[in-house]
Amino acid sequence: MSPSSPPSPPRPEIPTDTIVALSTARGHAALAVIRLSGERAGAALEALSGRPPGPHGALQLRRLPGVDEVMAVTFRAPRSYTGEDMVEIHCHGAPVIVEELITLVESLGIRRAGPGEFTYRAVLHGKMDLLDAERINARINAGSRQTLALLETSAGTRELLTGLLEMAWDALADLESDIEFEEGEGDAGIGALRDRLGWLRGQARLTARNASLPVVLLYGPPNCGKSTLFNAVVGYDRALVSDTPGTTRDYIEAEFYHNGTGFRLVDAAGVRSGGDALEAQGMDRTEVLRRSAAAIIAFGRDDGEDPRVVEVTGKIDTLGTNRPGTLGVSGVTGQGLDALLEAVAARVEIWRRAEGWDLWISDATAAILEELHAIYALADAAPLPELKAHHLRRFTEKLRHDIDQPPTDLYDRIFSRFCIGK
Repeated sequence: MSPSSPPSPPRPEIPTDTIVALSTARGHAALAVIRLSGERAGAALEALSGRPPGPHGALQLRRLPGVDEVMAVTFRAPRSYTGEDMVEIHCHGAPVIVEELITLVESLGIRRAGPGEFTYRAVLHGKMDLLDAERINARINAGSRQTLALLETSAGTRELLTGLLEMAWDALADLESDIEFEEGEGDAGIGALRDRLGWLRGQARLTARNASLPVVLLYGPPNCGKSTLFNAVVGYDRALVSDTPGTTRDYIEAEFYHNGTGFRLVDAAGVRSGGDALEAQGMDRTEVLRRSAAAIIAFGRDDGEDPRVVEVTGKIDTLGTNRPGTLGVSGVTGQGLDALLEAVAARVEIWRRAEGWDLWISDATAAILEELHAIYALADAAPLPELKAHHLRRFTEKLRHDIDQPPTDLYDRIFSRFCIGK
């Protein structure tokens, strides 16, 4: 007889205080949005502006004396993102204005929100489930169209784990039938479970890897035009440029998007013979980056048939002609820049597809899969069928528990990864 399931841990209590945070990016901008959520959100707006909050959805121009003229939007519970009363204050995006407004709100007894706290409250109020919350965070950090597409089409945690539980029950039934009656498929079900669990864990690793933008490496000898080209792509003088060989020692990087494809452009130490010990360390790092890069912009002849490589001739503005089979580029004039970015984006997309990433797996699901793998490994290694069956029963009980009610600490694991203001 299977042991009874462990009791489900209690869900966290719903907070009753009111929170405030900047919900747009920090720094100078035309506009900024400050969010308040909780039962005192409307009262805070009235205290700041001297006017009571409007009805749900009301968009009102308000003057906050000594600070700014703002637009305020009122959302009444439960018809809001969090399910609570909410107010959004749209102000000018100067950091000093934002900080002054948040400080004024804090003086009314409202506290600053932590990472992901608005979405956390939305989950607690039933506005979304944990998978919806993780998908929101994944969209915020998405670096490619493929990520967005998989977020829309991939199955949720409950669906994936329910299918895995069905396979585990089938494997356990075959094994126990073999033990009791010497009938059944024996280890066949365990093998199918192993294959499915292994594939899901592989998809989880690919999801984690693709959560960060892929590296595009500028690779070549010193003084070939890498740093000048880097500056031209990112749009400002980020990298130091000098005629002295070996100027670039450590690598620098910048986030860049071209036609919806995002990547991290990296300018690293030039590769050559000789140089001092510090330059040699820089070249070692360059080689490490090359091995993991999604695309490589290679200055000079590149040995082999690496599909990630785009061969270029740098400083085409002074050379006048490019080597056959290469793309002529100039960081000074911008010549060949558009064609280069098109070629790089194409290789990044090919690199993503070549890895066989077909399913988006949430961080929470990935953690559960790793715990299940540890239990499965014991079943797989068990010398006796009875021991295998014992660990498979643990496997099924673990799955039943996770599907019924996620553990409380899962909330911390998920929402600690969110940006403040979301």
